[in-house]
Amino acid sequence: NIQLLYHNSTISGKVYEIDGITPVGGARVSGTWSSTVIEDNVESYTNQDGSYELRVLEGHTYNVFAEKHGYYKPSDKNVPAPNTAIDFIMPGKMPGKVTGIVRDTMGSPTRGALIEVMKDNIPIATATATSDEFGLYTITNLPEGTYTLAISRGGYESAAATVTIRADETSSNDFMLDKTNLFYVDDDVKQHGNGSIKYPYYSIQQAVDDCCLSSGGTVSVAAGIYNESVYINKEIALIGAGATQTTITASGLGNTNTVTFEGTGTAKTVISGFKITGATRGLFDGGIGIFCYLSSSPTIINNTISGNSWNGIDCFLSSPIITNNIIAGNNESGIYCNISSPTIINNTIAGNNENGIYCSFSSSPNIYNNIITQNSTANASYYGITNNGTVFTDYNCIWGNGYGGSNNYSGCSAGLHDITANPQFIGGGSYHLQANSPCINRGTNALIDLPETDMDGNPRILQTIVDMGAYESCYPATITGNISYSGTNTGKLYCLITDNPNGKENPIAYSIIPVSNSGSFKYEIVVQNPGTYYLTCWLDADGNSNFSSGDVMGIYGSLSCVYLSDTGLEFVGSWTPINIRAGAIVSNIDLSLARKISPLCFSVVTQHNNIETSGTGFGVRLIVTDY
Repeated sequence: NIQLLYHNSTISGKVYEIDGITPVGGARVSGTWSSTVIEDNVESYTNQDGSYELRVLEGHTYNVFAEKHGYYKPSDKNVPAPNTAIDFIMPGKMPGKVTGIVRDTMGSPTRGALIEVMKDNIPIATATATSDEFGLYTITNLPEGTYTLAISRGGYESAAATVTIRADETSSNDFMLDKTNLFYVDDDVKQHGNGSIKYPYYSIQQAVDDCCLSSGGTVSVAAGIYNESVYINKEIALIGAGATQTTITASGLGNTNTVTFEGTGTAKTVISGFKITGATRGLFDGGIGIFCYLSSSPTIINNTISGNSWNGIDCFLSSPIITNNIIAGNNESGIYCNISSPTIINNTIAGNNENGIYCSFSSSPNIYNNIITQNSTANASYYGITNNGTVFTDYNCIWGNGYGGSNNYSGCSAGLHDITANPQFIGGGSYHLQANSPCINRGTNALIDLPETDMDGNPRILQTIVDMGAYESCYPATITGNISYSGTNTGKLYCLITDNPNGKENPIAYSIIPVSNSGSFKYEIVVQNPGTYYLTCWLDADGNSNFSSGDVMGIYGSLSCVYLSDTGLEFVGSWTPINIRAGAIVSNIDLSLARKISPLCFSVVTQHNNIETSGTGFGVRLIVTDY
């Protein structure tokens, strides 16, 4: 049976946002009344001003509720009909979410990428996700609005995207990341830690493990002290902030080595910029600063390896390249070779308790440009180099080893160009060379693996020949010569060294000589850094410490004339470059003061014979060719 109901009354009101002021349009308002035999369901949608009206049966009580997609539903109300001003406050909008896939440029899923939701460039702490093994991520409970998604992952370029979140809906945003194979480590950063520059790993081993076994990568380690033992069996570049700033120590970790390289995968591996220390030796293992094991061949460069309870570097069936290192203060040998053929170039190996370098069991190292000094000064059983294999050694300074200082070679002889002399370190813990060190300019440049820079990052050959040891000498150079003058002006003679051949740059070095008569004047200028420089001289006759008309000038080169204009000096001539090397004395840089500064003046006379061209603009170009 069907019974038709006559709605003879109304229930009305408004629906508001959670603030109780803003109307909600398009909300569905429903009312239900039922008896044992009849059920009445009515509904209406709010207008833009939030108002609604339900047509109902008078005298009955309806269960009334409001709802809209994206909003939480407010509580129902039991309302007798008729009734007005039955208002609803929506409790708020439901959150949305965003999901997506992170891939690399080859389309493979990227695991471990951190996705952060940013609002006004500030991350929302509770709105993060990490992509899973399929590259999938989901971030939930996001209020409606527009956000920035920032993604970071070690080994990849960071990326960002804008996403709009709608209430109770799912947005989608996929990422495609470019590979960099660059991973960051910083022990001061503990949050998230995914090897990106924003969220570095806090341990070196995490980053090493994250590098792909086949394609490797670069691990950049910030300054700090990293208490761990590092194992590497792949092609990577492990780069610290410098041996005085970044330390790897195995102190307190038991019988272990500080750094271990293993296998042929390390053929192009580099470790640089660390202090390697703290390895503790057990009965049969551990205690080595850097252990090169089973066909490993890394490049060990620009490190300090000290304070280890066995050897500084130990090679077993390996052939590393060892260059620009300080290997000092280890409890046994600086470098120990066992069935290995390392290349050992430009290291300073000093103050170890046993041998500087020990070679046993078919080892054949190449040893060039090193300083090996004062190892095992309290024990006559050890030497600078102890050889039980085949050693190739030359251009080294080997001095003061063993008890009494005369145990420099055992099982081998000095190379033709080896020297036995005090290397004359600066001292105070520094292995830099004094200016009169016999190791300066005494190495050989003819080495395939000669480093381009020294341990400080200075050019490796600052003069003509590479120095021995880990540091290239870097001392001020001197430019000297004579300036001749046959005129009658007197005053101060300024000798100016610039690094640009125009005579206008501020000098990087200068000398001032008083002039009271004509003659030849000797000058001497100290230049702090190697490079190419230019010399300009000027006699300030009026004493105003500035260029003036009538002053006399000369350059090291060829000068035809010099003018003074509103914008400064104008030269007609060319400078001869002066090439400076560290510590050098460059003499006979002579010149004559022969050109007076003249004012630059000219006039232009025009004549118009054609009335039609009178007043027409024109340009004048002045070229100074001679004086």
